[in-house]
Amino acid sequence: MKREYPRGQEEFARVLAFSDGVYAIAMTLLVLSITLPNLMVEDSERELLERLRDLSPQVVSFVISFAVIGRYWLAHHQFISRLRALDAGLIVINRAHRNGLLEPALTPDVYRWARAGASSPVGFFVISLPVAFVSTTLAVLTWFGAVAYQALHLNRRKPPDADSLLS
Repeated sequence: MKREYPRGQEEFARVLAFSDGVYAIAMTLLVLSITLPNLMVEDSERELLERLRDLSPQVVSFVISFAVIGRYWLAHHQFISRLRALDAGLIVINRAHRNGLLEPALTPDVYRWARAGASSPVGFFVISLPVAFVSTTLAVLTWFGAVAYQALHLNRRKPPDADSLLS
């Protein structure tokens, strides 16, 4: 018999807190990709505006990266919030997803590299890899929780419906 960790137990809370922490770290690291220009008091207003304008690719990369990682966090949060319990399988797949989050944690560098060759297929590929990897791991996690998780309860007299599993 497989062991379950119902919502409210320490193990469930630990998995959720650690996952949220990985997302928070990844989103925090994004700020480090912005290199502020050296602004001098004697700079003219035009020079200041030019230096700030030079920041725009970094700011755009930050905003896009933040939005992408934030959307992944929201999807993960919504999925986990619907589970009534975790088991070893869900914990392992969630761990793989968190490992996949190391890729978005590198997103500032990925976007910086891709910016350098934004018009090339290599730049597009560099941006697409982490996004595809994390999307895939989140899809597997969601599938396992919604579909395969139901199989854990087939030994009951009355199989649960999907809504009761994800309540």
